[in-house]
Amino acid sequence: TGSAVMSDRRYTPTEAAQRLKYDVIFGRAEIDLTLLPAPRTPLPVEVNAVFGTAVVTVNPTWPMVVEATAAFGDVRMPDQTVAAFGTATYRPKGQLGPPLIRLSVNGVFGSVQIVESRGSAIEPPPEAISAALR
Repeated sequence: TGSAVMSDRRYTPTEAAQRLKYDVIFGRAEIDLTLLPAPRTPLPVEVNAVFGTAVVTVNPTWPMVVEATAAFGDVRMPDQTVAAFGTATYRPKGQLGPPLIRLSVNGVFGSVQIVESRGSAIEPPPEAISAALR
């Protein structure tokens, strides 16, 4: 959780709270979610870019949903789909089970890009997926 106001920041959370929120206002932020432990329950993550730029790196093996809203800005998904005005939803192809990460992204006169990590992926434990299905 953090704010980049007229600054350049890098966030790499290693512990999940009840929810994570990042605000980028007249700044730039890199938010790397790949070092988080696999969530056992759905984790809400909110990213807001207002006259700013944010790059969010996600683990492609974790079930997720990205809900994006853009107004005079843009949100680019891992499959290169772009929300330029209005809303868009992204789910990785072949995703099994409900999402463990619920990423809510807002670009208002700003830009947000969601990218998938290229490094070694950590699979969520089976009990996390089972818990999310309940």
